[in-house]
Amino acid sequence: MRVLFVTPMWPGPDDPDFGSFLVPIVDELRVLGHAVDVVAIDRRAGGPKRHLRLAIDTVRAARRTRPDVVFAHMLFPAGLGALTGILDSEMKSELPVAAFRIDGHFRSVTARSVPGQKAPYRGLVEVLEDQNVFEIPETDGTVIGFRFPIYSEGIEVAGYHLHFVDVDRLRGGHVLDLEIESGNVKACFSDDLHVELPPGLDLASPDLADSTHEAIQRAENSKGSDG
Repeated sequence: MRVLFVTPMWPGPDDPDFGSFLVPIVDELRVLGHAVDVVAIDRRAGGPKRHLRLAIDTVRAARRTRPDVVFAHMLFPAGLGALTGILDSEMKSELPVAAFRIDGHFRSVTARSVPGQKAPYRGLVEVLEDQNVFEIPETDGTVIGFRFPIYSEGIEVAGYHLHFVDVDRLRGGHVLDLEIESGNVKACFSDDLHVELPPGLDLASPDLADSTHEAIQRAENSKGSDG
């Protein structure tokens, strides 16, 4: 069996004790005859960008190795990285755009939301200063979202953009992390995207591109301040 082992804690040259308790687990799996590929953060320094890199590396490893099992050591945001790795491994298509719906039982969901906005609307980076991050305890629910290619950033969110709502449709938000126990996945693939832009938006502006990239990275990966 091929196992993809995803963890945000793993011993490295600068921090040999970082996640060292996980090494015996991987060693035992290998002794039992399993092929284990480790995707991990191996240093304490580096800030939030480490977690974005972990998610990207997980997706790439899943595409390359096609694991039978993804083992995720659950510490923000390894669980979400493991899920997107499974989707990339099992839900392949030549078409660049994918829509997903996952109905299942979730042990936990870390989500964020921002207050409702009124005109004149603030920029995304400014809005994120007021975001609330919260935990949704064990529940049935639905994750729905999209996967877009990297070259679509600025028009859409490159990579995965997922939202959660519980079975009673009372709690939900943008997914920062999750732990799913079981679920059913539905996927739809397309090569056609229709986008309507507001008047006066100049997509050729380099300033717009820079600010959009910054806003997207913060919106997709930052936990911000708890609320």
